[in-house]
Amino acid sequence: FIICKNPKEVFFSILDKFFKQERFSDFISTNSVIKTKNIGQNVYIGHNCYIDKDIKIGDNVVIKNNVSIEGNARIGNNTIIHSGVVIGTDGFGYFKNNEGKNIKVPHYGGVIIGNDVEIGANTCIDRGTLDDTVIGDNVKISNLCHVAHNVKIYDNCLITAGVVITGSTVIYKNAYIAPGAILRNQLTIGETSIVGMGAVVTKDVEKDKVVAGVPAKVIRENNQE
Repeated sequence: FIICKNPKEVFFSILDKFFKQERFSDFISTNSVIKTKNIGQNVYIGHNCYIDKDIKIGDNVVIKNNVSIEGNARIGNNTIIHSGVVIGTDGFGYFKNNEGKNIKVPHYGGVIIGNDVEIGANTCIDRGTLDDTVIGDNVKISNLCHVAHNVKIYDNCLITAGVVITGSTVIYKNAYIAPGAILRNQLTIGETSIVGMGAVVTKDVEKDKVVAGVPAKVIRENNQE
């Protein structure tokens, strides 16, 4: 036995010594379309990517294959973007005109992604309508998630697989959103709160609460001790 304070961290650091994963370094595929010149040091861009002219990419960023980053976006240092991710498309916004037709809301905002972020495969992050969509530092987003326009996810949040975050929702620091959850638009999810698996959240979630169910209700406090 090895007695330690954080066994998971120690266990996987030991594994890393024996089973080295692929290390991505300074490389840009020749079959990707790269319009921006604002690319930091030691950046990896895989095959069949599209990077628009107003994109800013920090240092040590890994962008894997078939990634599309459009419009106006900023990618922070040490961020990993997995294959199939789409960043910066218009969100789903419409209004009805006098004739009852659905008219698209124009999107003028961008996407700001912080440092040490990881975005899972086939996730979509929409740009903002007027303000930016913001992903804070050390946020980890799993595969097949949707982050709608004007969403703000603050530092150190975990967004797991298949989560749908609809427009203008704010998720505060250290929140955890379990697989398959759906968050209604214009909600706030409090700091260090937990949204349970498959929950449909229709009301604000206060700090340190655990919610679950359809519609989601508070089931307990999130005790950190």
